[in-house]
Amino acid sequence: MRIISITKENSRKIRFAVDGKPGFFLNVSELRENGQYGRVIGLLGPDGKSDELDIELDDLLFEKIRKEIIIPRGKRYALSLLADRDYTEKKLRDKLKETGYNEDDRDEIIGYLKEKGFLDDLRYAKSYIRLAIKTKSRRYICGKLFEKGVSDDTVKQAFEETETEFADTGINSEELKFAALDRQIEKVLGRTEADDRDSLMKAIQSLMRKGFHYSEIKQRIENYYKTGQE
Repeated sequence: MRIISITKENSRKIRFAVDGKPGFFLNVSELRENGQYGRVIGLLGPDGKSDELDIELDDLLFEKIRKEIIIPRGKRYALSLLADRDYTEKKLRDKLKETGYNEDDRDEIIGYLKEKGFLDDLRYAKSYIRLAIKTKSRRYICGKLFEKGVSDDTVKQAFEETETEFADTGINSEELKFAALDRQIEKVLGRTEADDRDSLMKAIQSLMRKGFHYSEIKQRIENYYKTGQE
């Protein structure tokens, strides 16, 4: 394995490009702790870069760096993110990639988190559904979960298990859906009169963007005005 270039990305991070393998980065503090900071800085030019290098890096030494520095640091970083809020696997992978972890490192870090139960797309989807079902349609929720990288099968399973939970507690998912739609109708219509076609059309379009179907919206709007006249 050969290091072909070194770049100081910022005051804390130095990236190493490796011939034929994914690159990696080390923090300045990690280089200092291992007595390598001076040597690395000495290779950099005025622009903080050093291209066309040909430095031998022993495979065993590289694997030691990965196992003792890079992977543990990546795990700590991922856990710090999860301590603030839940993530889907895709979103956490994206964060690790943005930070500079290569694909091999991301796979190992994600695998560890899933094995330990810190990362679980099914759990995330069920939690999201429980909260969102009160104000959003099923179609809208599915779209958002797909955007977050949750697979179609996982979303379906999450809905099935959540609906079972609702049934066990006497909650009807259809009633929840219509209750959510009714709340949104009351919010977007406000004091809009039933014969104000322009405002009604804007309200319907707004509700459809939230994932509700036209036929359901039309029916519930009719009920909304009918109830108000009683």
